[in-house]
Amino acid sequence: MNISGRTLRGDFNEFKPLFFENGIEIISKQAKGYALRIFNEDAYHNFIYELMKEEEHSQKLLPVYPEDRINYLIRLFLTQNTYLKMEDIADMLFISRATLTNDLRQVRERLSYFHLQLVSRPAYGLKIEGDEIHMRSCIAQYFYHTDTIDARLQHSAEDEKIDKIKTILLEALYTYELHLTDVGFQNLVIHISIAITRNSNEQKSFVSDEWNLIETYEYSVAKAIVMQLEQTFQITLNPIECEYITIHLLGKKRAVDENHHEIDEETQNLLTAIMREINMQYGYDFSNDFELYTLLALHFLPMLNRLKFGLRIQNPLLHEIKNNNLVAFEMGVCCANVIEKEINVEVDENEIGYLALHLALAIERYKKQSISKKNIVIVCASGAGSSQILLYKMKQRFQEYLNEIKVCELYELEQLDVTPYDFIMSTVPIPFACKIPVIRVKYFLNDQDASSVEKMIKSEQNDDVVATFFSDAYIFNTLKGKTREQILNEMIDKLSLVANVPDTLLQEVLKRENYAATEFGNEIALPHAMHPVCETSFVSIGILDKPIIWFEKPVRYIFLLCVSKQKEEHIGMLQEMLSELLMRKDLMDQFALHPTTANLHTILQDLNIQTDDEDIFK
Repeated sequence: MNISGRTLRGDFNEFKPLFFENGIEIISKQAKGYALRIFNEDAYHNFIYELMKEEEHSQKLLPVYPEDRINYLIRLFLTQNTYLKMEDIADMLFISRATLTNDLRQVRERLSYFHLQLVSRPAYGLKIEGDEIHMRSCIAQYFYHTDTIDARLQHSAEDEKIDKIKTILLEALYTYELHLTDVGFQNLVIHISIAITRNSNEQKSFVSDEWNLIETYEYSVAKAIVMQLEQTFQITLNPIECEYITIHLLGKKRAVDENHHEIDEETQNLLTAIMREINMQYGYDFSNDFELYTLLALHFLPMLNRLKFGLRIQNPLLHEIKNNNLVAFEMGVCCANVIEKEINVEVDENEIGYLALHLALAIERYKKQSISKKNIVIVCASGAGSSQILLYKMKQRFQEYLNEIKVCELYELEQLDVTPYDFIMSTVPIPFACKIPVIRVKYFLNDQDASSVEKMIKSEQNDDVVATFFSDAYIFNTLKGKTREQILNEMIDKLSLVANVPDTLLQEVLKRENYAATEFGNEIALPHAMHPVCETSFVSIGILDKPIIWFEKPVRYIFLLCVSKQKEEHIGMLQEMLSELLMRKDLMDQFALHPTTANLHTILQDLNIQTDDEDIFK
């Protein structure tokens, strides 16, 4: 610390009363030094919490870990209007220039999400440049959304200001009968707070004349809000702040009457193009799902405004959506790609996550309607009573999987034409050969019997998936690459020796990776082309000796999905199966010991039974 012992002792004596008030006693022992004794845990933790919060707000708390440094650097640049030299920043953070250079690479990448640039000027240093609207979106993210707004602003000097803004906004929304989502309301409060802080007469309008904001109903609401803000805070806001609030109102509002919302022709055409592309790529026909059409149309109203005005939103559920709804998220990427083509706007990962929520519900509805139902024969030799019990149990547990159920006696079975049926359930041994599979069960269909039935119902599906999409020739467990690009290049080179892959495959896969990383946790990545480019669909599996950082997370197992340009009905089932594997790293480790399609089939069978147990016996 470059101070004398006398100075240090003086500092300790000075802070003793403060420490004691907060449950801490400074103890000194000759020849041993100083120690802290905590005698009031609550007071101590409150003291530390307030101290950390104060230091974080004033940017005094120096970060140690790379992620914290990157966030710190972004906040630092956002609060500076002048250039900052790399030497000064490195000295401030006590890191080397090489470490700072690596951190700045991440800073530039994250700023690009907000359409901001970290520009470098020789002899001057570094500075953030970009439109004011994008600058404010970035400030909202890195100064407010790192935690919830209430937690961030609790007991702070901002409390009174925030409360006043909330009151003004609530009154305006009530008066003008405008409705926002809860998250939209909270975000608008934050952005108005930022607008007051950054208010300047030098700011120029960032609004295009083509947007016609003045003619919107939201503009009149924004004018009333601005007028009340000026009176309450005794300030004069730049006229462009009215435009800024209008944009946020347009981007955050929700439809009031969801049952009587008319879909305009442009949105209808966009939805039709999206449904056609989803059907082509994933085999799900949502053309008759009126609920999905309606929900997406209502969602598009504020979303397209956000995209048009360049507003960025955060999706707190993004990680969970990607991990738990893989197929829906990939469909969301498909939607985003269509939107970009049709109306030339960029759709980011957070918006895709919200689209995926609607698509996940549509998938569940579709699966219930398109389940391949089975025809079965029940053989029971103990009379009508016991056969009716078994029939009841089957309908109770497997209603959605069953079509026709034929009940017969054992002596009748030999004369029965079993061609229309899929399998036989019997409570007694059958002494003759049957043309279809037979399952031996008990009268009351216990859990073990139910597992056997469920396995029979779905086994053919898994057999089809493994046989159709996987091959031992497409499994590579000797990959040497150290980066995402190297590994993908190596896998595609190996594939080209054993399969018919187009020259554009690597380019299309990297394009999809740049759109949104395909790492999904548990050391698994599912890269694939942005558009179907292969003649047939198949999956190549890559296994690394040690995990590498794919984008932000470690990855050891790579499932490279090569999707056919032609529609294939099993492609949705394949992705459903892979999404279940995402949650089970232990099964992937088991597969790595014996990387064969036969072992994969066994693992999927076990996974299918475990998943069914969760669904049936809950």
